[in-house]
This record gives sequence, structure tokens and C-alpha cells, in this order.
Amino acid sequence: MGMTVRAYTYPEEDPSQELIEATVDALSVLRLHAFAWYGRGPEPQPEVLEALIEHSSDTLSELTLPPELPDFCPFLPSINHLRSLAFLPHHKIDGDLADVFEEHSDALPLLTSCKVMCGWMTAEDIEAFATFLQGKSFLQRLDFVHSYGWASEDEPLTNEPVLRVLKDLPHLTILGCDIRSHQLTSDHLAELSACIPRHLTALSLRISASEMTLTEDEWAEFFEAQEFCRYLQLLPDNDIELESVVSRHPPPVLQLLGYKRNLRWVSRNPSTKEVLYSDSWPASKVYFRQTDDFGYEDWEWLLRHHGQDSIIDNLPTE
Repeated sequence: MGMTVRAYTYPEEDPSQELIEATVDALSVLRLHAFAWYGRGPEPQPEVLEALIEHSSDTLSELTLPPELPDFCPFLPSINHLRSLAFLPHHKIDGDLADVFEEHSDALPLLTSCKVMCGWMTAEDIEAFATFLQGKSFLQRLDFVHSYGWASEDEPLTNEPVLRVLKDLPHLTILGCDIRSHQLTSDHLAELSACIPRHLTALSLRISASEMTLTEDEWAEFFEAQEFCRYLQLLPDNDIELESVVSRHPPPVLQLLGYKRNLRWVSRNPSTKEVLYSDSWPASKVYFRQTDDFGYEDWEWLLRHHGQDSIIDNLPTE
């Protein structure tokens, strides 16, 4: 059994205490397998989290929250059966995120899916999150998106601490991450290529750069090296053009290619091995995408929470 809360109040309104109390009452009689709280109006109140942990800590396996993390951190050691964790605070988190991950680095040892999409993190936060991930030997899916800083030409990528620990996650097959640099160079792409596991079956890259010196051959080598990748999703800035490159040089067993708002099935002519692409998915299918549309829950999970509004905003008007 699962529960989803969609919390929304106008900024000038106080959250309804009656609704909070009703949620607590419901959590006090349910033993949940999954709990999700979307929205910040209000954030999950301490009494909500207390009721959830008190009555469902032994059964809870999936948790999605946009919390003020320090308010939630005392509960982390109580939910060691958790398999799927999603933190979706697209804003800057108030409090010391680094302390949270460092203090609870041994929590959630059975985690198989982890999605963190944060509007702002410091270098210390990213390093602490990498430490938190190191012991998660069962982790199969990781999607880590942040907006911290920009690497310079001679600096490593800003998420380098997380990239560095990927080799210690033997079961990781689904990965989403950022590439952020003022000038994106061949050294940055080589760094990414050296860190991501070769057995990935799905990969999503959000690419932000003011300038890119990479050649088509360098990108082609990177894409073609993903020999087990069956779903590739690229989310580049508007001034970065990679669609023609990846279309000409897809991973060898690719079945689905996503580029910004476009999703296309990939096949090959059995006689000539020519790569063939379907028409793009209809806009409605992209926006309301479900697991059945992808055929694999892993693929839907990888794109989950990524910019449906921005997809619609960028749709052609014709």
C-alpha cells in the first residue's frame, strides 16, 4: 500500500492544520510500502514523519520527499529496509547538507534506487553525498542532478567526487548525472568516460556549458563506447547541438534515444545494419509518459521528475 501527498498552498496562506492532522491520523493506522510527498506548501511536518516512521518503518521500501533535510535526518537510521529514496528539493536546502550525509553515511544499506535533484549544492555537499554512496553496494539506479558551480577548462567536473565512487557500485546499471563546465573539453569527456561503468544499460546526461571544444569524433567515440546502453537521454543547454552527432553515432545496441523533448525508437536494418529512427513520440505521450510507454520501469524512472513543464514550454506552436 502506498500514499501520495500533493501539498500546495498559496505563498501567503498558512498550511491547514486540519489536513496535517488528517494525514497523521491516516499514517497512524496504515503500514505503508511507499510514501511520496510532492510540493513545498507545506513541507512534511515533523509529526507527519514521526507517524510514518513509527508505524511503517518495518514495511517502507520507497520514499519520495522534498524536505528540509536536517528535519528529516534523525529518521534515516530508522528506515534501514528502504530500497528507493528520492529527494527532490529543487531549491537551495536550508541547513548543512554535508553534515547530514556525513553523519548518516552508513544509513540505508539496502538502497537500490537513489534520486537527488537539488537546485544548489556546495562542493562539501557533493563530497559528502559521494561518501554516503560509497557503501551502497546494492545500488542499481542513481540519478544525481545539481546546480553547483562551473568547472573551468583545467578543473575536473563539479560532480567528480560522485563520479569517482561509481566504480564501487557493482550493480549500478542506470545512471543520470550532470556535465557542467564553462568550457567543456576532451579532458572532461575523458573523465566522464573513465568513471561511468561500462555495463550501464541506461544513461541520462544533463549538459551545461558556455563553450564546447569537443569534436564530433570525440563525442562519437564516447557514445559508441557505451556498448550495453539501450536507452540514452541527452538534456543539453539550448546552445549545445549534439542531436545530429548522436544520431550518426549511437551506442551499438541502443533502442531508445531521447534528446531534449524528443524521444525516438531505434532499430537497425538486418541486412545493411543501417540505423533507423521512428517518428518522435507525440507531445502528449512525452508529457504524460508512463512505464508502459517505455516498456521498462528503469527507463521511466530515469526520466521521472525531469522537466515536463519545460518540455511543454518548448513545444513547437505549429
